[in-house]
Amino acid sequence: MAKSNRNNAEEPAKEAAKAKRVHRISGFKPFLYDAEEWDTKSPSQILKTTENGNRIDNKMYILQGDETPEQLMLWIKNYNDKINVALAPAARLTFLRRIVDKEAQTIVSNVETAFEGYSDAEDIDLIEDQTIRDEIRDDCPDDATIDAYFNAGNAAQKRKKITHIIRECMYHLKLKIFGNETLGRSSFIQLKRSIRNMKISPQLGVAAWSKRFDTFQLYLPMCLWDAGAKKGLYPTRYDEENCREILEYALSPVYLTKLHDDGWCLQSNTYVQSITKLKEIEPGILKQLKFVKEQLQQAKDIAELQKGKGKSSSTASSSSNRKQNGGEKRKRECDTCGKRHAGECWKLQNGGGNNGGRKGNNYNTFNKEAKQYMKAMFAKHTGASSDSSDSDDDEPWKKGLNQAEQMHVLASAGFDPSERNINFDPSDLKRYKKQAKRYFKG
Repeated sequence: MAKSNRNNAEEPAKEAAKAKRVHRISGFKPFLYDAEEWDTKSPSQILKTTENGNRIDNKMYILQGDETPEQLMLWIKNYNDKINVALAPAARLTFLRRIVDKEAQTIVSNVETAFEGYSDAEDIDLIEDQTIRDEIRDDCPDDATIDAYFNAGNAAQKRKKITHIIRECMYHLKLKIFGNETLGRSSFIQLKRSIRNMKISPQLGVAAWSKRFDTFQLYLPMCLWDAGAKKGLYPTRYDEENCREILEYALSPVYLTKLHDDGWCLQSNTYVQSITKLKEIEPGILKQLKFVKEQLQQAKDIAELQKGKGKSSSTASSSSNRKQNGGEKRKRECDTCGKRHAGECWKLQNGGGNNGGRKGNNYNTFNKEAKQYMKAMFAKHTGASSDSSDSDDDEPWKKGLNQAEQMHVLASAGFDPSERNINFDPSDLKRYKKQAKRYFKG
């Protein structure tokens, strides 16, 4: 037998779908909503030195060039916090060389070589980082001063040049790891987009959202924004006003409704105060949503039983025996529906179509299992026994609704089935009834 090529044909399609799902733009690696850490088994280096009274004894991971954007941000933050603030520029560059490898090491080496080749004012445009070019022009007002800067002028200029080499290295490392040069140069904007698309919901709670937001706030100033730099604008964190706006935009309607009911205005309170308030009210919101979900599931279970999906074993057995005995073959043309079938017409049995049916329509017809299920469910909420009568209450809102639809209406309105004398707003009740009918239609 020839071997099927089905698997071979499916593999490229699976890979293409996976690539589209993870990175919609070719090569670009965005920040993810789930936090990413360095693997503790990643290559590392213990950096030790004592300089100007500052003692360094820290573990630094080795950057290789294939890390994720978040791993790069963590690596840069670690370098800035432990190395960049404590040592002189020459020592910082020395340590930088020790904590890069593979592609990252090539990038650092190329930047150093390029800087050493710059000799006059015309070479300033060869520097990729716009912020470095702006600083050189601010510090060196004429071409002669720029020439001195490139050709190892005084001690201050030497320190400044080494600092610029380190920053240019970081710039190129970011471009490499973000994976797409165009979007990498605007990674500040891409991260802001990710922040604004991150929503607070029962799946991503307030605490998790605020923690991730605070982390992204740390990364914003370290991202690239070339278009802004050309206009003198540089990446910064969100200010208080923007934090409030983003928080309000991130909230789902159920959170906003609860805040409104409590008289809480997001724009009149600080961002931190609003986060604290949301953490207080969230447990109640989640409890309410869980209750509604349970009621809808119960209503769905009743509807399935009502449609006869819970047939007894004796019914199923007799049906099977009937088929085996050839009962399916004794069919005749029906005078009611015009089709050929055995036994009594379904329209006469259940009131199908626009026909009321001689046995009454199936509006409130339940099989034995459905009735037992409903008795047990209502007993759970009212304390009644499973042998209690299943006669309907006389509450007017139940008019025109079967038991399953009644449960759907109660769940939609957030009422417990054990409550009595429930009052609905007429317009709300009309809407809930339509939703229930539509939910169980067919």
